[in-house]
Amino acid sequence: MTQRERQILNWIEENPLISQQELAEKAGITRSSVAVHISNLMKKGYITGKGYIVHTAPYVTVVGGVNMDIGGWPSEVPVDRDSNPGAVRMSLGGVGRNIAHNMSLLGLDVRMVTAFGDDLYAQKIAASCGELGIDISQSPVIPEGHTSTYLFINDEKGDMLLAVSDMDIYRHLTPQLLSQRQKLLSNSGGMDQRAIDQLLQSQDGEEAAPQLSKGLNGATLRLIQDFLARSQGQALTSEEIAEQVHLSRITIRRYVNYMVETGELVSSIDYQTGGRPSIRYRYTGSFGAAGKGST
Repeated sequence: MTQRERQILNWIEENPLISQQELAEKAGITRSSVAVHISNLMKKGYITGKGYIVHTAPYVTVVGGVNMDIGGWPSEVPVDRDSNPGAVRMSLGGVGRNIAHNMSLLGLDVRMVTAFGDDLYAQKIAASCGELGIDISQSPVIPEGHTSTYLFINDEKGDMLLAVSDMDIYRHLTPQLLSQRQKLLSNSGGMDQRAIDQLLQSQDGEEAAPQLSKGLNGATLRLIQDFLARSQGQALTSEEIAEQVHLSRITIRRYVNYMVETGELVSSIDYQTGGRPSIRYRYTGSFGAAGKGST
């Protein structure tokens, strides 16, 4: 997508009923030039027809906390004001992160808004979210900030003696910050209890459709399949696909790897990049056992 197309698409997303003349005046170009850009956006699958229906994949957004949990367990009865032999363990926590984690395991496309410090803990949490397919691109990293950390000490029986909670970073998770992400929040799909029950039943039901790989979502898969079917056999990189369907590159890589396994895509290495070789994917239209229509 060109810079001009991105600019026009942003205006259309803000006002789907905006006219081509209004777009031309905003951009400082002719109406005919706007028509060309809109035609290109339609061909690329970003918008559809009059009223400019913008294609977005369904997703849920979690707003909440992520913690690095650090726990200490003494081997014997702890001695006050002294060093005690034992075990120390670190794990990822936080109510928001735990909810996002479980939603991802249920196959949902999950976005998360939180606040990170500029430290190694944030890098570890970000890596874990990347592996799970949780999009944290809208979560700010606070310069010189400290990622939320929860430190607890148990006694020899496993009962907590004391804990220190360092969560000052969430002073930056303000209503103003959320208002700046209103579009992300407004476009999130809602889930009532019935939808959750159906999702759980689809995981366990005997007659459920063939399951996708863990962390994949059927609706998102179909969005990618539909775009690739329109690509007329072009060999595309994961970055190019991500740009066209408005998903993160990490998310796209998970889906294209799955589609290669099912035979829907064939991959090849492109050495003609002038730099680092890239992997390109071409749509075959041949679905495997868990192909189009899986949930």
